[in-house]
Amino acid sequence: MKARILNYRIGPKKQYSNQLLVKPEFIESDREASRLIGRRLVLEAKLGRRISKFYGRIVAVHGRKGVVVARMNRGIPGTLIGSIAEIV
Repeated sequence: MKARILNYRIGPKKQYSNQLLVKPEFIESDREASRLIGRRLVLEAKLGRRISKFYGRIVAVHGRKGVVVARMNRGIPGTLIGSIAEIV
């Protein structure tokens, strides 16, 4: 299943660069999104001359529109916001 990276998870004074807000395709409600908790997220990107892979896991639902929170194993660069990831 494909998913679009929306933004980092942010607070009033802090930005969590290893936690992402992700909108999966064809998921429109929080009940459908809650079924994705525990699945893996793989983000493949070309950074410079090499291809980097970022791995994470979906840990929570964010709001009522089907957006989920994914915790990555390391922080991702800001240039990848808006890109497509794969939910396995």
